[in-house]
Formats: sequence, C-alpha cells, structure tokens
Amino acid sequence: MLSVSKMTKPTKFCLSNDCNRWVQLGTGSHTLNSTQTDYCSIYCRLYTEQKLKKIPVPDTLGRKNMRFPPIERCCDSCGETLELKWDDHFSNRCFCNRDCHFKMRRDKSVRKPELRYQILRLMRDHPKDVWNVHEIADMMDKSNNRYRVNWRVISQVIKALSVVERVEPSVYRLKPEGYTGPLLRFVVRNGS
Repeated sequence: MLSVSKMTKPTKFCLSNDCNRWVQLGTGSHTLNSTQTDYCSIYCRLYTEQKLKKIPVPDTLGRKNMRFPPIERCCDSCGETLELKWDDHFSNRCFCNRDCHFKMRRDKSVRKPELRYQILRLMRDHPKDVWNVHEIADMMDKSNNRYRVNWRVISQVIKALSVVERVEPSVYRLKPEGYTGPLLRFVVRNGS
C-alpha cells in the first residue's frame, strides 16, 4: 500500500531576510514546521520580530563567520528555558527533552492530549490572533499526520480548553495567559 504524504510542496521562501530556506508546512518536512505559513520555522519568525542580527563567531583561522544567535524560549511542559537555533532540528523545539515531550503524549487525564496541545500551539505560535474553526481544521489537517480532523472535531475540543475564549460563533482567540508559560498546564486536568 502506498502512503500519501500530506507535506505541502515548497512554494515560497522564508520572509526572514537572512534566511534562504523554503516554507514547508507539515510534519514530514525537514524542519517539522507545523505552525508557520510565512516563515520556515518559529526561530525565523522570532528572529524577525525581535529584529535580531547575525553574530560574528571566529573560527580556528581567525575568520569571523556570521551565525544566527540562539533564542531562548520556555519549555511547553516544565517551563524551563530552552534554546532555539537556526539549525533544522532545533528551530521548532517546544520541549526541553524527550521526557517532557512524552509527558504530554502519555497523559491519560484527558482524551487526545496531543491534539489539544497542537491546537493551542498553533494558536500561540502563528501570528494570527483570531481563528475560525475551519481555518484551524485546515491548518491541522495540512500539518498533522497523527489526527484527521474537521471543523466539528476542532470545535468540540476547543470548547474544553479553558485558555481559549469565544469571540463569536465558531471564532476563537487565545487568552493572554496562553502566550506565557508552558501550554501543558492548560491541556491536562491535574495542571502539571
């Protein structure tokens, strides 16, 4: 049986002036980008928003090579600081280690904790402020291989999340407390 990848084909370059990578949405992409549509990674969006510049790093021969600076971010599970780097494998990190990642995936206090987390992460990390359930379902379907979702599933799951407020029917926004600290505290019931 042939498997069909939901990875979208790269159609444009990253909006960051210093980056030369394609924007690829999907978990099968080389950067595992599941939330950005204009940038190749969360790192490039933060790099552009914070107006950072490349830093000179001397090598063994005394040449000053220009490198992207690391950006600090909070772990979505434990809240500790982690570093985002421009490298492919570190540009979209959300957890400080595998234990924190599996803490979210193995939680049994709610149904589908990973889907709840992915919705909150999309709402927090994408520059868009207000989301329609159809837009969330479309983005989740393009970027997530684990769950097949439609707008009905998204609306049922999103109503159970305390950090999401309803703006109008089928339109939601992330509350301000969702932008700071770990997201896992809003996904699991025991608040850990």
